[in-house]
Amino acid sequence: MLKKITTYIMNDDGKLIAAAIGALVAIIIFIIKDIIMYEIRESKKRKKLLLDRKLTSIYGPLFAVCVTGQNSISTFMKDDSLFEKYTTNGHLLSDKLITYIGEYQKLGRGDLRDPVFSAGGDGQKALEISIAFSKCLENEFRKLRKKYIA
Repeated sequence: MLKKITTYIMNDDGKLIAAAIGALVAIIIFIIKDIIMYEIRESKKRKKLLLDRKLTSIYGPLFAVCVTGQNSISTFMKDDSLFEKYTTNGHLLSDKLITYIGEYQKLGRGDLRDPVFSAGGDGQKALEISIAFSKCLENEFRKLRKKYIA
């Protein structure tokens, strides 16, 4: 059987079929490569769009108020347009930042926009949370910017 196949490939018809099979395999490989490359480009594009949304919608405004302006979380939340950005895009924040906001909200009796702290040192704890939040936010903001630029 192997001898018959070898003999057939050695004649002109066999050479033609072998070349056609080789060309077909090459075409299939190019198509698969193109599909993979397209998916990689689209994935990078989606990641870049997500980074852009994070930076412009939530991280940038928070950074401007809490880090650059050295204000507390509640200062950010008191502004209506910024509070709307938080409510629509807050899910884009990291778990750590969301945890800080949750802790701050607990101390302020559940109100982020106008927190009322008890006299038992909650104001000091809220300040510590705001400082830790700002440091964490600054680190994450810089990391996101590096990823976006790269």
